Amino acid sequence: MSGWDFNPNTSGSSPSAFDAVDHYYFNATNKVKTASFTATVTLVWNRQKNQSAINNLNLFLYNYANSNLVACSTSRVDNVEHLWLPNLPHGRYYLQVWKAGGSGIVSAAEPYALAWGLFSDTLAIGQSGTNTVLSWPAYPAGFQIEATTNLNSPVWSPNNLPPPVILTGSNTLILIGSNANQFFRLSWPNL
Repeated sequence: MSGWDFNPNTSGSSPSAFDAVDHYYFNATNKVKTASFTATVTLVWNRQKNQSAINNLNLFLYNYANSNLVACSTSRVDNVEHLWLPNLPHGRYYLQVWKAGGSGIVSAAEPYALAWGLFSDTLAIGQSGTNTVLSWPAYPAGFQIEATTNLNSPVWSPNNLPPPVILTGSNTLILIGSNANQFFRLSWPNL
């Protein structure tokens, strides 16, 4: 659930009068219904040649079901807008790239680049016979499973765990029932 787009946002037939909006739709869903998602969206555009000002572009994220505003990024002076939502619930969303019209516009058309990513880092625990089955999304890459034997003075480590296999878009790790580790977490060592 990631992607990018390079597109022009063009004002209406009378550039000084109309705002312009481009729309993007997202489904934040997976098989763990209680999972939340991390969403990141970045919008960038360049200053027009021989201009000292920039067009005003903004990001607005709405809940598709009820049209409520979830988040926005607005600035009149920057050429970058960014949204980061670490606890986005399941649902359908639509993102607007909005270009201000009016007397302050630099040009009717504004090329922009938009990049987005949505992921859920939920660790699911199940059972297969006497074995424990751990699974977590394969995307984004970089998450690793860590374990400890107790929570009194935990020392988290990926050592002594077998490597996960990828099944149906998820990392899956089967642990033998006699394994001493009893507590698990996902970590992102690159952060």
